[in-house]
Amino acid sequence: MKNKKRKKLDLSITPLRLAVTIGGLTLIGLNEFYMWNIPALGFIVPIAIMLSVFLTQGKGEQGE
Repeated sequence: MKNKKRKKLDLSITPLRLAVTIGGLTLIGLNEFYMWNIPALGFIVPIAIMLSVFLTQGKGEQGE
């Protein structure tokens, strides 16, 4: 049985990741400041950030 090599996770900054992260953190901040009642926001935003990282794998720095 051969060991499979794990792919290195690409964590470079892409426009989609930046937009999702800034937008999500802005929504959380506005939710706290204006006391909106969006209870799932603290769960949805991290999921969206992880999904954006998953969707943009291999699309970061191409200089290697």
